Amino acid sequence: MKLDFLPLDKLTVSRINMRARGKAPVVTDILPSIRARGVLVPLIVRPAPAGDLYEIVAGLRRYTSAALVAQENGGTDPLPAAIIDPGDDAAALRPRFWKTSPDSPP
Repeated sequence: MKLDFLPLDKLTVSRINMRARGKAPVVTDILPSIRARGVLVPLIVRPAPAGDLYEIVAGLRRYTSAALVAQENGGTDPLPAAIIDPGDDAAALRPRFWKTSPDSPP
């Protein structure tokens, strides 16, 4: 895994992201914090199969909030991202279980 900062236009939503289906995620609870401080917790991403984009595996609400702030302000700083290996579905799926398992790590 590698840590980096990625611009919004290099990010796309992965089909395995648990919030990717249906309507946009509700972000009213985190939007004030993102407006005030930006995104502090890295998104988990992996290289997209084609092009120079990255798929968001976890962190869609943070991404959506940052995109809204970018619309309001005419831009935003690059977002912190933990980049996992391409095609590593086990690592890509692990964050989904952290959020939904009663035994989730703190």
